[in-house]
Amino acid sequence: MQNFKDNLQQNLNDLVFLLELNNENIFKIKAFKNALEIINGLSEEDLKNQDLLKNTKGIGKGILEFINTINHNQEPLELTELKSNLPISLKELTKISGLGVKRIKTLWQELKIKNLGELEYACKENRLLSLKGFGPSIQKNIIESLKEISHNQGLLRLDQALEISDEILKIFNKLDFDKICLVGQACWQQEIIDSISFAILTKNIKNNINFIYKNIAINLHITNNKDNFGFFCLKLNSNKDFFDNINKLAQNKNINLEKSKFTEESDIFDILNIHYVEPQIRHKTNVLIHKSQTKKKLIELTDLQGAFHNHTLASDGKNSLEEMRIHAIKLGLSYISINDHSKFAFYANGLSDELLENQLLEINKLNNDDLGKKCWLFSGTESDILANGELDFENNTLGKLDIIIASVHMRLKQNELEMTHRLINAVKNPYTTILGHPTGRLLLARKPSSYDMEAIIKEAKNNLVALELNANPHRLDLCEEHLVLAKELGALICINADAHSTSGLRDLNYGIMIAKRAGLSAQDVLNCQSAHDIKSWLKQKKLKAGV
Repeated sequence: MQNFKDNLQQNLNDLVFLLELNNENIFKIKAFKNALEIINGLSEEDLKNQDLLKNTKGIGKGILEFINTINHNQEPLELTELKSNLPISLKELTKISGLGVKRIKTLWQELKIKNLGELEYACKENRLLSLKGFGPSIQKNIIESLKEISHNQGLLRLDQALEISDEILKIFNKLDFDKICLVGQACWQQEIIDSISFAILTKNIKNNINFIYKNIAINLHITNNKDNFGFFCLKLNSNKDFFDNINKLAQNKNINLEKSKFTEESDIFDILNIHYVEPQIRHKTNVLIHKSQTKKKLIELTDLQGAFHNHTLASDGKNSLEEMRIHAIKLGLSYISINDHSKFAFYANGLSDELLENQLLEINKLNNDDLGKKCWLFSGTESDILANGELDFENNTLGKLDIIIASVHMRLKQNELEMTHRLINAVKNPYTTILGHPTGRLLLARKPSSYDMEAIIKEAKNNLVALELNANPHRLDLCEEHLVLAKELGALICINADAHSTSGLRDLNYGIMIAKRAGLSAQDVLNCQSAHDIKSWLKQKKLKAGV
């Protein structure tokens, strides 16, 4: 069952793809793309509020009509007409890295390819080699992408899994169950998930139930034992080592966990006189701590006092400086940094030196108004790291900014030696503040670059450069393993949303989830410090770098 918002997003995505395939007016396409971004940030309730939609910038008459048609369970006429002339199955080819609409259209018109299966067969027959705009390297990349897609079948990113979990919970909460709890991988908040599991207390169903929903395996674990539902959940929510250790503690106290009464998981920890262990860290060692000892508190979303790495309308963002600041205040943040793309990033409307100067003036103006006391705007840029490790602005420009995030966006397939050297050079730049999404991965879409992460982390520590945990759920970069290594080596970590809209700031929560799995506390994360402390740190960093 697909909810209204999902259905609307799918239909809008279909329309945008088919409009591009049909070479429709570029401004019309841009308007629908912009509307899609707006809709992503609205709730289902908002999307059914006519007054709100009419007053939402970017939702015009045509788009409002499209939304209302979907709301009445009908397909918009324009979409129906496009589907009658163009195969919508071509849209699945967009999953292939390097295949844009232009190349997809060529495949369809020249080779009559309409889906991934036909594309794979054409590659096996080498039919792409002589096709205009393709050739051996592109065919090789397509074959690799097809293998990756096949490997990733039935897998979801964390955000996708949690969204589906919420959908199922809403459905099940209407049924006659005594209790239902999320357990397993989604509850553990893993980066990639192959199944979603629930523990259910009910007398109406006797056996476990497994089914597929939106291409993901759903497992319903059923019990009618209300007295020991806590133990039932604990068993489902723990790996073998953790469960065995809990059992050993219980046996030492002559407690039979299976035959005792525990309505909640926490009851088991209480009777064993140990601190409660969150499901997200039960895969780690040495997490069972006696209540006589102090347990280190894991980081929470409320610990974040600010957020670095945010984009605005000036480059490829969807909101203005002022809109980003107002939303940050609503989220309880006392500062954000503005890091629009640098000039090399022409694909993302990167700022020239002149445009960056203009933005600096605007930031200074906003920092001196009444809201500047509630949320400070740090100036900055997301500077492309060029192939040799240099940054994309001259030092005299970089020296005027507060937060310089150095990121790789191009030439991601350099070999390990080249990429390590490139990142280390960027980290050594005295103006670099943060190393952005260091591995360049996109979950279930693009593999991380090759690098010596330990060497990069050590160099970052030596140069007082923070390592980013990019909280965008498509990235979650650094990963848990690298966060643990960064903490062990004493490097700074910051959790950034890489927000391209006001709604993008909400992605900070995904970063917190991964930080928890890595065992991070507020003390490990730079942006858990106050704006005043960040200013002091920046002065210290510049003093050490001699700039």
